[in-house]
Amino acid sequence: MQLRTITIVFALLIFCSSVAAKSVALPQYSVPRFGFASVLPENWSLRWEIEDSARAVVSFGMPMVYSEVEKQEIENAVSIRAIKSPQIKSVVDVKNAELARTAKIVVSSEDIDLDFGKGVRTVSEIRGLRYESVQLFRFEHGIGYTVSFTATKGTFEYNFPKFVEYLKTVSFFAPDAKRPKVYPSRMDEAMMKLNLQPPDWQRVVELMEVEIKENPANENAFRILAMSLFEVGSFDRALVMLDSAVSFRSTNISAPLELLRGRILHGLGRSDEALQKLTALSAFFQNEPGLTEAYNEFMGVLRAAKLDSADVKVTQ
Repeated sequence: MQLRTITIVFALLIFCSSVAAKSVALPQYSVPRFGFASVLPENWSLRWEIEDSARAVVSFGMPMVYSEVEKQEIENAVSIRAIKSPQIKSVVDVKNAELARTAKIVVSSEDIDLDFGKGVRTVSEIRGLRYESVQLFRFEHGIGYTVSFTATKGTFEYNFPKFVEYLKTVSFFAPDAKRPKVYPSRMDEAMMKLNLQPPDWQRVVELMEVEIKENPANENAFRILAMSLFEVGSFDRALVMLDSAVSFRSTNISAPLELLRGRILHGLGRSDEALQKLTALSAFFQNEPGLTEAYNEFMGVLRAAKLDSADVKVTQ
């Protein structure tokens, strides 16, 4: 049985805490296949990416900022969208394609002209919430690019100057499919590989093995490696890496890690031990969105395994 819920929850928990593990140096994100790159400013985060034969899209999260208008902390987004299409032959085509893509959510728009290029400033409405955005358009080497900044009413003016500064680091060049993509860090690449459907577990294992060798104090790398080794069926090594991850936590119990331990033990044929350990820790899994469901689901698997084992003994 595939327990997808805990995989997603566990990955999100790792992602939320991995941002602090980044280098202070300003790293680069580069997609040679689609001919663009940029420097990722300090404290910005790589959030998600999509890439296929016709497009490459990446989204970055800016540092959280408190909005007096919305009365909460908000993360503004910056994205780069690269499109290869026979229908896109000029910057006007790029603009028209982007406006057609967002037509259903755009409430108003006006043309703007920055040093980076021409674009539009729009107000959009998504599920009753309004957002202010700037989309800038370029056409280089046969590829159309849209570089966007999206914020709320209360955060737009604060972060727009930072977006303008970021634009100075964005570059375009002749596409080269032979050059590998460059990520800000191995942790960023690992998280992007985890976001794939299905996740590229083997690549994540390779990345985290190198990360741990170079940064043996990176707790998150041990977590991700333990989860990835479990997913590729290397249960013994997964248990070793999990113990290493747990050793960073002193006496604090991590429910996701202990649920992963149960899954590893089950994979090793030690279902009774997994059931005993997780039963004793049941209180740690209550009232946790997503995690409670995954725990209950897996406990059902363990109880079923126990009944199957009992039936085999009776038969014998």
